[in-house]
Order: sequence, then structure tokens, then C-alpha cells
Amino acid sequence: MSRRSSSATVLCLVLIALLPTLLHPQPARGAETTREFTLKTSSLYVGNLIGAVDVRPGTGDAFRVAVRLQGDEEAIAMIDLQQESNALRIVFPLDRHLKYVYPELGSGFRVSTGIRAETREEKSWLRRTFGHFKERQLTVRGSGEGLEVWADVVIEVPSGRALTLRHGVGAITAGSLQADVDLESSYGPITVESLEGELRADTGSGEVRLSRVDGDIDVDTGSGDVDLRDCKGGRVKLDTGSGEVMVAALECRSLAIDTGSGNVRATGVAVEQADIDTGSGDVTLGLDRMGSGRFKVDTGSGGVELELPPDASADIVADTGSGDIQADVPGAELEKLDGGRRRLVVGDGAADVLLDTGSGSITVRSR
Repeated sequence: MSRRSSSATVLCLVLIALLPTLLHPQPARGAETTREFTLKTSSLYVGNLIGAVDVRPGTGDAFRVAVRLQGDEEAIAMIDLQQESNALRIVFPLDRHLKYVYPELGSGFRVSTGIRAETREEKSWLRRTFGHFKERQLTVRGSGEGLEVWADVVIEVPSGRALTLRHGVGAITAGSLQADVDLESSYGPITVESLEGELRADTGSGEVRLSRVDGDIDVDTGSGDVDLRDCKGGRVKLDTGSGEVMVAALECRSLAIDTGSGNVRATGVAVEQADIDTGSGDVTLGLDRMGSGRFKVDTGSGGVELELPPDASADIVADTGSGDIQADVPGAELEKLDGGRRRLVVGDGAADVLLDTGSGSITVRSR
């Protein structure tokens, strides 16, 4: 065979291999488009399904929202951006597609969540945002099968306003705000740095990290650690189904921590009253200031350590199903009670303190 014939044969083979692509071109990847919105309102609702959301301080008296759609060009065209006077909804085509690809999750990673049938008494935020659809499973993968599209959102919040964010999959960050903020995500971490105002942060799965928040705080995570530092406010509530809770330098009126499984370590705490409950895990509570309210620490299985400030005034009762009870407080001695309980009166005994563990040691000491 001549060299020319050989070259022609190779060319024919290449054209045959490319024929399906030529006849049925693949959607272009790497496309993106950005839309910007200005909403002059005292409170704003934003709903998104997939992507990263960044909440920043704004100027003037209007919210400004930038939505950056990325992914396949044809998939981007399926996203509907619905603006109302006080709401912006980034509507994904859930009536046609329930499988999505979000590369930020990483290759091989998958998030699945069930979408329940709507009832008269209950309407999920997914349904409020994306409309009516049958009860099915929503899946978001880092790679593989699915519609590759996501929306990264930047929200600028003016001082004194209120923001409600309902998000599906992706990280949420917020910082340097003077506003009331309600953040809820099905999957992904939530990070807030520097906020003056009420804060609610809720994620089905993911870490919640807060620092320099001044205001009432309500945190809930189905699975994930909670880390709170340098915060102050009236009421602080931290709840995790499974995960550790770390608190450092907190000043508030009341503190409530509840974890199904996970250690709790709270130090540098100045509080009037506290309630800490964990199904399984060690609890450390270090108090810089102790009010005259009620303090309760309860763990099903784990040790308890209570560190009192020098000027503490408390009537402490300690009870453990299995473990030692020890105290190192100058001028105070443990008193035996019925059922193996111990009592320790410090100062005038102003605060009512109950320490209870099903299995583990209890230690009370002065700082």
C-alpha cells in the first residue's frame, strides 16, 4: 500500500470516529453568565439549590445580589431567576431533572436527599422555592451522571436589614454584617465572621464556625462540629445531632448546648445560666463569670469537668452512675447525700448547679 493510500485510510477512520460528535455535538462546557439584582426592601428571602453563597455588607438602602451561573451552556439556560419585591429565587428544573453535578464536591462524592410529598400543614423551603413536584430523590454528585450546573451567589446586605437564605448544597460564608441573618443549608459548611444582629445557622450536614457575633445565636446541625469564638449576646443555643461543640470566650445571658453524640468543651464563658446535655461525650465547662441562675450539665456517658471563677457562689449537686466525684475548691468540702450523690456549697450558694453523668467521673475545681 502506498503512503498516500495509508494516509487516506487513517483519515477515513478518524472521520468515522468523529461522526457521532459531528452529527450530535456535545453541549459546551465551562460556560458562565452573571445576572445582578437590586432589591429595595427591609427583609430579603433568597433561595438557591447548588453553589457557594457569600453574604457581605452592603451600602445604601438596597440589597444587591449577583448570581453567577456556571456549567453546561444548555443547563444554564434551564435556570429561571425569579425576582419579587422581597425575594429572589434561583429555580433549578427539578420537574425535569433530579440528578446534578457540582464539581466543587470532588470526584466520587455524592449527596442525596429525599423530597417529601407536600402536605397542607407543611411546606418545605424546597417546594416554596422550586414549586410542586412528585416525591423523589434529589442527588448531587461531584462528577458523573447528572445536569452540570450551579449558581454561585454574592449577597450584599445593607445595615439594619434582615436576610433569610435557604440553600441546598454548597458552602455559605458571611462576614462584617450589621443585620439579622437566617442561614439554612441542606449540605455544606456555614462560616460567619463578625456580625451584629440575631443569627440563625442551620445545616443538615456540615460544620458551623462562628466568630465575633454580637446578638442572639441559634445553631443547629444534623451532623457536624460547632465552633464558636469571641461571641456575646443574650441567648445562645447550639444543637448538633452528631458532632463536637467548641466554645471559647463567650459572654451571654443564657447558654444551651445539646448534642446527641460528641464532646463539649466550653471555656472562657461568662453566663447567667447554662444547660448542657450530650447523649455521649465528655463535657468541660470553664466559667469566667457565673450568674445566680440554674446550671445543668448532663451526659449519658462521659466525664464532667466544671471550673469555677474565684468569686463563684453556687450550690452544687453531683451524681454519677459509675465514676469518681472530686472537688478542689478552697474553703468547700464535699458532702455525702443519698444514692451516692455529693454536694458542694461554694460561697453563699446562689447558683443552683446539677452535674449528672451515667458513666464517668465528675471534677469541680476553682480557677
